[in-house]
Amino acid sequence: MKDKFPIPLSYPYKEGDAGEICMDAQMLADMLLQLRSGEEQDNCPEKACILGSNAAGEIVRFHVDTEGIGGRTSYLPNTAGLEQVIRMWKIEYAVAFAGLIHTHPHKNALALSPKDLLFTKALLALNPGLQRIVMGILAGGELALYCFDRDFLRIYDRNKEG
Repeated sequence: MKDKFPIPLSYPYKEGDAGEICMDAQMLADMLLQLRSGEEQDNCPEKACILGSNAAGEIVRFHVDTEGIGGRTSYLPNTAGLEQVIRMWKIEYAVAFAGLIHTHPHKNALALSPKDLLFTKALLALNPGLQRIVMGILAGGELALYCFDRDFLRIYDRNKEG
């Protein structure tokens, strides 16, 4: 059995759900490695990846948005490209969009910014079938994960050293 990185939630996602989202430890390591490339530079641009989960809530896919535009304090996704990836996941793997992780160029910037929170609300509004969304920040070698429900209540946050 592969190691899993569990993200326990404060209440079950649906009847019979164990109340956690899990991610394969090797996949997490690969994702963080891709997001960290260039991180050693001061003021490197923000980058992001989207997450995909199966019906059990396990994060089983990620895609780094190499076409997104990152600035020192902002990230503009390649929406058309990401929508294409999400459609492909759904058709080929029965995997649904589950959230995203993005970098903050400044160490100790593990909190979601006001713009991040607005973006999270927009993602929930644009994805009416999404019951919860995982949002993550990678900064200074540390990963902070947050999960919000449809009512935009933070149901989980966790910091994990990467």
